[in-house]
Amino acid sequence: MIERLPCGKVFEIGPVRAWGPGERLVVGWRHASFGPGRATEVEVTFEPVGSATRVSVDHRGRESVPQDHVARHGLPLQLTNQRQGEQWRAGLERLSQRAAETFPPRLPD
Repeated sequence: MIERLPCGKVFEIGPVRAWGPGERLVVGWRHASFGPGRATEVEVTFEPVGSATRVSVDHRGRESVPQDHVARHGLPLQLTNQRQGEQWRAGLERLSQRAAETFPPRLPD
């Protein structure tokens, strides 16, 4: 996975480690300030729920990032996890809204 920064620079967030179409995606996840060899891991799962899809995110490995690292903002692990959870929820909500705008529900014929 890559991120294209506003300045035009391309940053590799991490490699795809597993892909099960329609079921799961596992990727390495690096903060731009991580040194070589440091990464966390994100697993995204997709579960049908009626006519919708539940998307779940499990971001693992943050305990390997020292508390004084810029990615942790000096926060203890519990607060780091809480903050990251809030950021993931907000991002998934934006994705859900964008998907609804791009792919509006179809009415039955």
